[in-house]
Amino acid sequence: MTSARYRNHTLISMANHELWITVYPSTHKDHLQATRAAILINTNICMDAWKQIHFQHPNITAIELTGEFGKLHIINIYNNCNNNGMLTHLSTYMRDHE
Repeated sequence: MTSARYRNHTLISMANHELWITVYPSTHKDHLQATRAAILINTNICMDAWKQIHFQHPNITAIELTGEFGKLHIINIYNNCNNNGMLTHLSTYMRDHE
């Protein structure tokens, strides 16, 4: 997995789509210009081994991996340091899922 850095003019990740699945924030379709976080998942990882965790914020993308090890949450955030709204969403999620 890696964090997406490059997007084309249509705001879609330029990752090689044969090798990677791009997971965008849950709000991506409604706020294309606001998306600043994405997660790339290698296609060798079984689709049944992960699911998206939905946040209603364009700067948070999250997935849950499940396997013999249990569950692992991976959260990619963009924090511009000028607005703590994203941190409120993240704090609430972390508190509710302890």
